Amino acid sequence: MAILSEEIIKKFQPDFNNKTAHFIIYGGRGKTATSFFSLKSIVTLLEEQKGSGVIMRKHTNKIRRSVYAEVKKALSRLGLREKAHYKSKVSPFEVEILQNGNKLFFTGVDSIDDIKGMVDEDRPIKFVWIEELTEFFTKSLEDGEEMLSNIEATFSRGNEDYFMMMYSFNSPRNPNHPVMRWLKKMEKRSDVILLTADYRDVPKEWLGSAFIKQAEMLKLHDEELYNNVYLGMCVGTRGRIYKIAPEHIKPEMKDFDFYTSSIDIGESKSATSFKWVGFKKINNKLHAQVIKEYHHKNADYREIDQLTFNDYAKEYARFYINNVNEYKRYPLQIRIDHDVMFAKELKKIFIENRLNWSLVKNARKFPINDRIKATKLLLALGQLTLTQNVPKTIQALKDALWNEKKADNGIDERLDDLTTDIDSLDSLEYAIEPYFNEMLKGQTR
Repeated sequence: MAILSEEIIKKFQPDFNNKTAHFIIYGGRGKTATSFFSLKSIVTLLEEQKGSGVIMRKHTNKIRRSVYAEVKKALSRLGLREKAHYKSKVSPFEVEILQNGNKLFFTGVDSIDDIKGMVDEDRPIKFVWIEELTEFFTKSLEDGEEMLSNIEATFSRGNEDYFMMMYSFNSPRNPNHPVMRWLKKMEKRSDVILLTADYRDVPKEWLGSAFIKQAEMLKLHDEELYNNVYLGMCVGTRGRIYKIAPEHIKPEMKDFDFYTSSIDIGESKSATSFKWVGFKKINNKLHAQVIKEYHHKNADYREIDQLTFNDYAKEYARFYINNVNEYKRYPLQIRIDHDVMFAKELKKIFIENRLNWSLVKNARKFPINDRIKATKLLLALGQLTLTQNVPKTIQALKDALWNEKKADNGIDERLDDLTTDIDSLDSLEYAIEPYFNEMLKGQTR
């Protein structure tokens, strides 16, 4: 087995074997909290004669690429091999230690009852590790606390010696966020270990030169975002969201690798926005450039001149055909807002014009604040640029504001009161969000 001191940062080493009831690690990206808790989880199950553990995310669909993948890495780092020392499966996600039969279960909040039915009464749950704790506090402090209390009560039964709740998360921007208010309450308790760290506490060779370079670049171009993402500082959510500088507006790139397009369909007071975005690998990193746009707002016109869903579908067909003819390439995908009536009209127009409807898919619609953070990172890292052909999108980025009234209550929300152009931002995000993970790979947690 590997020497644990060589796998854990010095800041965390003294508490590795601690079995305090509540163990919290928070801070900036790259702090190795997921690595630490993965190792701690496995070692606990190796040492227990009969016991099990649960690793939890708010959403089950985020397990495979996060905590499950991290645990598999930790098993390898400990010198444990599949089939020889453990076995795993993905439906449901589970790891079993072969030497003693102890199991590690993975679940989202939506499938806790399934896990309860699988737990062997002779192998009580010794710990629950909750990754990305912030996701559990999206509604309110009270809702998050109630959820955590129910989880603790559900899984702590049957333990005479100890039971651990372990939590890891990256600090939110807002110091009033419910998870930070929960943290302040937990600080006052005697049964809590609280650790905070950032990438500067980690040996550089563990993170790799690419990670360090990205952090330094972000510090140079957007120090506020760097302070939050990499140092784990709560920098607040007030004022303008994006920092748009001259270097973000560039001449159109040549020889794009592929294109995407998107549609945000407006209602009576909001705008309808189309995008055409080119993607290109540069120095082994995927870059995106917003190169064409369409923008129309019915509220700016007399009623007789306003457009219907059918009109917008025809407008998009023209936009699509013109760009296909200009760039001699079809988009890989067209992401559209989840409006059933508009989709029906668009499909009819596509069929009439013999266009490929299979390219049209609903927008992924990741949580808005995740889309905002990813967009800010891509702008700061120079992987997202815009041409002069998209003035509405440029202005929308310059004008976007945080909702200051909500910020005081710990809610991070983009202002959406029709005073700024949210629709151009939505269509931009729809076009690039399928590639967020690829564009930001290497951004260690």
